[in-house]
Amino acid sequence: MTGGGDSNVRAAYLDSLSVTPSPAQQWAARSRELAHHWAPYLLQDTDGSDPTADYLSTVDFDGAWPTIDNWENQPRYPLIGAAYYAVAETATHWLLTYTNYHPRDWSEWCNWGCLPWLYHVDRHENDMEGVLLVVSRDGSAEGKLEAAVTVAHNNFYTYVPSESN
Repeated sequence: MTGGGDSNVRAAYLDSLSVTPSPAQQWAARSRELAHHWAPYLLQDTDGSDPTADYLSTVDFDGAWPTIDNWENQPRYPLIGAAYYAVAETATHWLLTYTNYHPRDWSEWCNWGCLPWLYHVDRHENDMEGVLLVVSRDGSAEGKLEAAVTVAHNNFYTYVPSESN
């Protein structure tokens, strides 16, 4: 179709088409809705000796996925706040995982004079922390929270609402 009037016909034809999202597109939209509904509020403490190193960021903040040089690159690139999420489903539950990445991690108490070998054990690059939410598919649009498990370093904390089964 060419010509002035034909473009109007083509536009009208395209407007009349009905496009049904694929199951994968439908699941992507649904999982995004669930992730936004259940997203945790984050409060981040920063260390006074290097506060920007405590910022939440993307794994590839330096433009590269290999993370072997992130400790060195952290001061050279701006850290843009980010969080990662994933949603999985079973017949009875949604499992929502939220993770946060830090290019550097260390314990402040080692700055006060711990044994040298312990300083290097507790000082590392590429720290990922987060929470897993277990949400029952109770017939409502968003479900009902049944449990949460957080992880930071080697510490796991669980939460179960009092009204949960």
